[in-house]
Amino acid sequence: MSECSRPGSKRWDFSTPIRSLNDLVALYRAEKKYEQAERLYQRILSIREQALGPEHLDTASSLNDLSSLYYQQGAYEQAESLLVRELAIRKQQLGLLHPETAQCLNDMASLYLVQEKYEQAEPFYEQAFSIRERLLGPLDIDTMFTLNNLEDVYKKLGKYAEAEALGQRVVTIHEQQLGPTDPNTASSLNNLANVYESQGKYAEAEPLYQRAFTVFEEQLGSMHRNTASTLAGLASCAQSQGKFAEAEPLYQRALYIREQTLGLEHS
Repeated sequence: MSECSRPGSKRWDFSTPIRSLNDLVALYRAEKKYEQAERLYQRILSIREQALGPEHLDTASSLNDLSSLYYQQGAYEQAESLLVRELAIRKQQLGLLHPETAQCLNDMASLYLVQEKYEQAEPFYEQAFSIRERLLGPLDIDTMFTLNNLEDVYKKLGKYAEAEALGQRVVTIHEQQLGPTDPNTASSLNNLANVYESQGKYAEAEPLYQRAFTVFEEQLGSMHRNTASTLAGLASCAQSQGKFAEAEPLYQRALYIREQTLGLEHS
């Protein structure tokens, strides 16, 4: 007979208080009471480290929770140090070819991306994409999410050939799987157009912006922020080519949509 089943024996079940603490911390985060949430996350982390060990997967989950709170507040250095610990645990316990490891790599890349540390973000997105494509397939939503972000990083680093290749791949997948009039297809068209525009390839960018605009206007409405974004892209292309009379009404229309949907004070 095992110890836990002997009459009168007791074992500390820490899962119940952990659940209660997580419920409370979720409330604090919803209320933006970040100091209270941070203290509870640290308490949960301490409990798991002592009860399960510093390299347990549940400990890694607590590291991720606390890191996401720091990320939400813009405390990127604290977030990064926790993600480094989490990634080491997941690699050790799960191996590199695991969806949770890929998610952690993606989180690390996103942390660098928001800080505009594109060179640091690049290898993490590349690893996350490689793992997700292999394990989940090229059409999985997480694979596509990482692919889009990697395209953006390549563009920011001036690696336009790589960005174009990824952008064209995303457009093809979306057109085949979702159809040419799906808003996700329009978003991929808009992203690829932006890559072309960044290189001064306005003849390639303009028709993509126009296609994206048509889809957004028809599917999301003439006052949607995505519609405004494509109008701004078209205006920018026109301006860069000296077509100022053409650019002005497009900029004005984009500004009107953003003022109406986001407000005058939105940055």
